[in-house]
Amino acid sequence: MNYNKIESSEANINKFKLQFKNLSHVKVGNKFKGVILHDNNKFVAVLQCNIKIGYIVALEVSEQYQRQGIAMYLLELAQKDFNCNKLSVNNKNTTAIALYKKAGYTVFEEEGAMLYMEKK
Repeated sequence: MNYNKIESSEANINKFKLQFKNLSHVKVGNKFKGVILHDNNKFVAVLQCNIKIGYIVALEVSEQYQRQGIAMYLLELAQKDFNCNKLSVNNKNTTAIALYKKAGYTVFEEEGAMLYMEKK
């Protein structure tokens, strides 16, 4: 990836919230680690993991940067750098589900509208 990678700290998330409103749901604190990708201070994507339970809690790619392999890169980074291999996704989000399956994730639980997936 040819984007700048910075820690997904509260300060960095706040910096990019004006550009990307979805960052308002990204949790921060001692048990959360991740990265923000940016292109000369233009928001590209965020990955946030709960490192205590190995769970990806946020994976967002700005619309203009989608379909360039960024989400796949972040999924690999989640597993390699943060030891996170589980996530949840709304069952109506078929694009994300297809991506996760392509990355090797499988459904281990369904509850209401949510699918819970993991990569073994």
